[in-house]
Amino acid sequence: MQQDNIGRVLPIKKAFIEHFGRGVDEIIPVTKALQIWQARARETRVIICADRMVDDVKKLLDKYHQVGNKQSDKGIHSPLPVMLIAFGRDMDTIDPTKGNMLANEQVVQLVENGEYYKMRTDFVSLRVQVAFMAHESETAKAMTSQMRLYFGRFNHNRFPVQWHFGGNDFLLSGSLDDLPVSDDLADLPDRTNITCLTWNLSLNAQIPYLNAPKPYQYNENGLLKGYPLLNRVDVDLNEKGRDLANGVIDIKEPLPIFGKWTE
Repeated sequence: MQQDNIGRVLPIKKAFIEHFGRGVDEIIPVTKALQIWQARARETRVIICADRMVDDVKKLLDKYHQVGNKQSDKGIHSPLPVMLIAFGRDMDTIDPTKGNMLANEQVVQLVENGEYYKMRTDFVSLRVQVAFMAHESETAKAMTSQMRLYFGRFNHNRFPVQWHFGGNDFLLSGSLDDLPVSDDLADLPDRTNITCLTWNLSLNAQIPYLNAPKPYQYNENGLLKGYPLLNRVDVDLNEKGRDLANGVIDIKEPLPIFGKWTE
């Protein structure tokens, strides 16, 4: 049985990386270095730096070379160009003008005709930094320019985040602030042959917490049994999020269905 992943940050990180990767796949190799980069394995073109911010780019570059050397018996195996993605260890509450947490439990359906669960939702902001490294500034700028076009496309600042609870898969959304983003030139005084452009992003997302009657029991379809339906509650996580956080709800038909993502 698939393990529940509610209440964790990892699903948000994975969703952003998948969304970022689709933009990487669209890059047109306009320089010789990008042609070579595009021919490399996908996992060597974009590197995920676990909980390591790129504020000190030199240390990050040294770490990239150290990892590459350990994986190769023929010298340096950390080729450029490369994109490095790092997430901050801290987490902030989201700007209240953009949404509010749902501190009071709300009754929801995760899938159509599914069980009823109680849900609370935290609304958070994560720091994300991206470093674009290349030997030539032309290549680094070509990478940032095309990724900026990708995120600047209609609705591409948003992406779905998949969650799993009680045998149900459902989707909430994540979004990026401050797009299009500008390039910051990182200082590498000892590596004048490398251009490093960085982005600093704010990633907004919802972290769900769901509950069901205890002790947990499962129905014939393998889904966790929920609560008996008393009232139908329309939970709007966007426009009415602030009212819901204050305990004001609308009694409507039907219950919200999470899991249907549209661009």
